[in-house]
Amino acid sequence: MSSSIVDLVVLSVVARRSLKEKEIIKAAKDVARDYWNPTSDVICESLERLIIKNCLRIVQTKNGRTKLLVTSIGMEQLSALLLMFSCAEIEIGQGRLLEFIQLSSLDLVPDKVAVIIIQRMLNRANSLLDELKKQERFSHTGQKFIDVWLKADREDLTNRANILSEIAKTNLLANKVCHMEVGRYQ
Repeated sequence: MSSSIVDLVVLSVVARRSLKEKEIIKAAKDVARDYWNPTSDVICESLERLIIKNCLRIVQTKNGRTKLLVTSIGMEQLSALLLMFSCAEIEIGQGRLLEFIQLSSLDLVPDKVAVIIIQRMLNRANSLLDELKKQERFSHTGQKFIDVWLKADREDLTNRANILSEIAKTNLLANKVCHMEVGRYQ
């Protein structure tokens, strides 16, 4: 599992609220549970790495307990990590996990970053749909199961593209994301 993915999850969890280390580990494991299952050690390594990089800061609470907070460097790192993953990297492995993390983190990053991420996701969905349509054109008739599989893939990709278009159109990101052209993605 890529350390960048784990760092991205940890930063997005801590950015939502300051937590104790054990709470962060549990919350990070609960993120996109259907798509990944990190060990506590992997998450602890990420916490240590992010503290060393000054992305996370340990603070004392009034009752003497410690919690972790995301620093401004950490928020910049969150944006950089969200933008770092290219379509090719998403295709290789944990595409659903990355899409989930990207969508769930859009409200944590500046609007310009969110717009770029949505545009990339829309472009990726359309590119995958185009590839699937090409495959369908060349699929051999009489292969019922392949045809059913391709149809299900097409419906899934179409639904994902429609959801992304709706996110952009209805300004779910604080009324500023809708500066992009979304009509061609429908």
